Amino acid sequence: MGMLYKAYKTPQYRQELHKRFVIQRLLELGIDEHDGRSIHELDYDQLKYILTMAKLKN
Repeated sequence: MGMLYKAYKTPQYRQELHKRFVIQRLLELGIDEHDGRSIHELDYDQLKYILTMAKLKN
């Protein structure tokens, strides 16, 4: 159990979880690519921007 907690505390792991969450939200909005690139290829900051802009349009 302690090993799992240590893994969760790493910034890379948390960043990956946040990225997956944002990707899931974008997919729910029907967005699977941006400027011809798959959203899975984009970094977290780009994904946050896209999600914010999509929410503002709705």
